Amino acid sequence: MGGLACKSDSVVAAIPRRGDSTRLRRSMMLGGAAVGTAKLTPSRRVRVALILLYSILLVGVVLWPEPVDAGLHDEIARWIWRLNAAGVDQITYADIESISNVLLFVPFGVLVALLIAPRKEWIAIVIGVAASTGAETLQWLLLPDRFATVSDVIANGIGAALGAFSVAVLRVAAGRRARRAASDRAD
Repeated sequence: MGGLACKSDSVVAAIPRRGDSTRLRRSMMLGGAAVGTAKLTPSRRVRVALILLYSILLVGVVLWPEPVDAGLHDEIARWIWRLNAAGVDQITYADIESISNVLLFVPFGVLVALLIAPRKEWIAIVIGVAASTGAETLQWLLLPDRFATVSDVIANGIGAALGAFSVAVLRVAAGRRARRAASDRAD
């Protein structure tokens, strides 16, 4: 970060120099050093914009005064009936709701993981579970027609984990491909 540093046992305090304030501001805006010390390249700006837009969508879903599927019960029941008639037994409304919660947080996990340094994608899972816990708490405190459940937090956490894991896998694959291409060029 630059500036003066004083060591006191295991604690390091840094005083930023002139010019470091922009980097420090970015770090605070984007959630800390793991995210904010990277340059805001055009692709990173797009990722930040996408996570902000997606977060607005999530807040809208979370703070909707009634369950977001309130007008769809009959249609969902017909869909479940068709699945059961086609031989897909044991699917319930609760299953559909749980799968929806998983799917809702997959993009969240992807977008947050893309903002985080490689090999630290697990942080996206922690952020996803924290966001889901906060959302369920808000529903419990503020929205009497909504239902805050631990199962929703678990499903949302699974979704965030799937998203973060997919980013980690793709990063590993891309790294291997790049190393292979580099070794082929060197030969």
